[in-house]
Amino acid sequence: MIKIWYECEGSKKVCNSEEGCEDFSLQVDKSCGVYAVLRANRPIKISKAEFVAGYDFTPKSKIMVNGYQSWTDTREFDLDDKLPNIGRLTKLFGGRSMCAYGDYNFAEYSGKRGFFHGVSYSYVREGNTFTLIGSLNERTGYTFMYFDVTASTLRFVKDVEGVTIAGEYELFNVRKYTGTGNEVFDKWFADMKVPAPRVRHAFGYTSWYNYYSRISQKVIERDINSFRKNNVTPDIFQIDDGYQTAVGDWLSLKADFSGGMRPLTDKIHEMGSKAGLWLAPFGAQKNSKLIKEHPDWLVKDAKGKPVFSGLNWGGFYALDIYHPQVREYLKKVFSTVLNDWGFDMVKLDFLYCCCQIPNHGRSRGEIMCDAMDFLREIIGEKLILGCGVPMWPAFGKVDFCRTGADVGLKWIDLPAEKKMHRERVSTVNGVNNTIFRRQLDGRAFVNDPDVVLIRSYNITMSARKRELIARINKIFGNLIFVSDDVDRYNADQWRVYNYVTDGEQITVHEAYYLNKRDIYVRYTEKGEEHTLIFDVQQGEIMKLK
Repeated sequence: MIKIWYECEGSKKVCNSEEGCEDFSLQVDKSCGVYAVLRANRPIKISKAEFVAGYDFTPKSKIMVNGYQSWTDTREFDLDDKLPNIGRLTKLFGGRSMCAYGDYNFAEYSGKRGFFHGVSYSYVREGNTFTLIGSLNERTGYTFMYFDVTASTLRFVKDVEGVTIAGEYELFNVRKYTGTGNEVFDKWFADMKVPAPRVRHAFGYTSWYNYYSRISQKVIERDINSFRKNNVTPDIFQIDDGYQTAVGDWLSLKADFSGGMRPLTDKIHEMGSKAGLWLAPFGAQKNSKLIKEHPDWLVKDAKGKPVFSGLNWGGFYALDIYHPQVREYLKKVFSTVLNDWGFDMVKLDFLYCCCQIPNHGRSRGEIMCDAMDFLREIIGEKLILGCGVPMWPAFGKVDFCRTGADVGLKWIDLPAEKKMHRERVSTVNGVNNTIFRRQLDGRAFVNDPDVVLIRSYNITMSARKRELIARINKIFGNLIFVSDDVDRYNADQWRVYNYVTDGEQITVHEAYYLNKRDIYVRYTEKGEEHTLIFDVQQGEIMKLK
């Protein structure tokens, strides 16, 4: 049944007929999912649209719900599990700061066991049979999928907040597929007509997980020279956050980069690698020159206040991607970065911030899709690594995409950390996402499972745990980054490095939870079948053969 809450000519109304009502008509097709088109007779403003169907869960059902954006925890759940939520005290004291990263302000969190929601796609697995529920169109708004085990229902809710319809509007376009994991995902991506990624596999270096923002021209040159000294050529050498004077002021370099970027990209190219650069193009931190000079460039809420996007860099705000001057500024930034500075790839981070609220009469989903279209247009044929981005709008728009949270320098989440937002730095969440978003790799983009930690200094994780991350990333990802001064590697560390970067194709046959803690993986590598069982909470290998 479809139910629509809306406002027309000043009156709030509800329609629960699949044929529509006096203000609009509906065309509904439920033959292979749910397809619903609304045709308005007069302008209407929808506050909520939902479709409810029954679902026959069995005791063996495992439910995978896709998290809102790259970092949001994503995995299979048992029927009696509870979907994580932001902690009450964290939400109370962190307020808008913590809620900004995810869907907490516009999704339903019941706190009940057996109540889960995913965005854009989800699946229910019965042994080796998958039932995939995938949206074919998020441009009209994100499709939320709510599984209620107790009520035996699957409810679709379209995020159309802020949209006024004065004609035809596609509310739902969701397909249901049943088969093996590969079969259902192949069919879904074929129906979406997403082009295959241009790149199949790459390995590289990023400065972030060793130095974080404490980088300089000297540090970057030293690590370039370390690769050259050891006759190792990464596909991509990426300079991460820390080169700019402020987030938003991308063309203003810190004094530590007084020599400019071109000499660094020249050195990277001489090594035979592509040069990558990190940016967060839709954000600007509080003390940036951009905000001081152009406060009108920011997204504003209904009260005219800038939309706060998170605590990073002391707090940052979102840029309005529809503001003509913002678009011209970003065109200038990328022209400089890609042409004048000579970078071949950009890692674009914190992309979610542009669509935190409906704006300009557009839904969050439409804004995010427009934003990704705009980025691909101004970046052209250069490579894009997406991060902190809702998944569906990135399909076919980026070459690589992060699929999980940032990996931490330790494995185990502390109790207080678990009460933070679902997008927090977490090795446990990162590993879960790497495994349970594996089907996107090679279909939507090349999966970036985040960094492989090989070094033994400046880290608190044991060598055994670090090697487990390396193995997981090698099995499930195809963009492999390290963040080390490789000249400091010993023989055993070079063994791990050579293993994860050898480019050997791995076929994953199965990957799932055996119980509440242990994950089972069966895969083929170099013609031999292997089994890996590990405790995801502790990072301990239980079996490897």
